[in-house]
Amino acid sequence: MLLVYVDEIVITSSDQEGITTIKELLHKTFHMKDLGHLTYFLGLEVQFPEKKKRHLCRLA
Repeated sequence: MLLVYVDEIVITSSDQEGITTIKELLHKTFHMKDLGHLTYFLGLEVQFPEKKKRHLCRLA
């Protein structure tokens, strides 16, 4: 899933390789930086249980 809000992009998937591929494609076209794992978005704290593997990436 790819979520775009103004100048923020959030990518989430259970497939880490898929996230890496999308990030590489976006970096080739747009100037952006990887802000790492998502912890806050739009003033909300994001947490995930340890048992469920979720890969999140925040780009700006």
